[in-house]
Amino acid sequence: MKLFSLEEALAGSPVCTRDGRTVTQLVKFDAVSPRPLIGVVDGTIYAWPANGVLANWDDWPENVKTIIQRDIEQEFERAAQNPDWKPLGRRCDKREWEKVRALWEKKP
Repeated sequence: MKLFSLEEALAGSPVCTRDGRTVTQLVKFDAVSPRPLIGVVDGTIYAWPANGVLANWDDWPENVKTIIQRDIEQEFERAAQNPDWKPLGRRCDKREWEKVRALWEKKP
C-alpha cells in the first residue's frame, strides 16, 4: 500500500483507508483542530488528523493534546463496556489508537 500524502490527496489522487475502503469528498479545513481532515467512507463522514497524531505529538499544543486524550479515553471506556462499540475502529485502527494512548501513559 502506498504511503498517504496529504498534498497528493488534496490534489485529487485516490485515497483509501488502511482496510482498503475508498475515501471520497476529502477536505482539509484551516482550523485549530486535532482532526481537520474530513472525508466520506461508505456514506459515513469521518475525521482524521492531517499530520498524524503519533508522528507530531510533541508539536501539538497542550490544549489539543488534552482534547485528544479525553476523547480517546472516553472511547476506550465505552469500548470496554460494550464490545460492539467500534469508534476506535476495528483491530488495526484500535492498535494505532493504543499507540497514541501510550504517549500519556508513559511512566517517568
